[in-house]
Amino acid sequence: MTDAQWALIEPADGIELRFRFLRRRSSSPPEPTDRMVGTGQAIGGFVDSFLRLRSALEKKVQKRYDTRGKPLAIFVGAWDSACTVDQFEDALLGEQFLVNSGEVKRANNGFFGRNRERPAGKHQELSCVVALRGWRPWQSDNPSILRFDNPFAAVSFPDELLPADYRLGVVRDERKLWLEWTPTRPGLA
Repeated sequence: MTDAQWALIEPADGIELRFRFLRRRSSSPPEPTDRMVGTGQAIGGFVDSFLRLRSALEKKVQKRYDTRGKPLAIFVGAWDSACTVDQFEDALLGEQFLVNSGEVKRANNGFFGRNRERPAGKHQELSCVVALRGWRPWQSDNPSILRFDNPFAAVSFPDELLPADYRLGVVRDERKLWLEWTPTRPGLA
């Protein structure tokens, strides 16, 4: 693919999405938090794809986008085969841990969430993160699109703009909000 190739998607009437694909050209050595582009030999150890994903997302939102009150989504091409659904959840929602009662909770270290600096919620300018999983140019058997809504987003992303196979969406009632998969939680692979 050359730098000049474009992809055009028309998901809804009056909406046109254009993507320009650029080759990555880097002269600096890779850092531990850099995005994974290829794989090496298989080795043992803990999988930390969620750290690379979280780092890439943090770098992306450091750029200042003038959204003018419009929805904003970050699109992720998940090429890392170790970046499973639970790795996405850990990156976006925080790592899971077990408390004394035996209940599983999430640490407040995810890309979405709250902290002292942002008590109203992190990255409110971002509506959602959309991930393309399982797609390869040479083999496109079962690609799927996952959508992870930001529970603290200032503007929701329109459902009809880019339909997802699986969505971790915000559910609200008068007392609280939570995230729920629809239609179901996708398999880990």
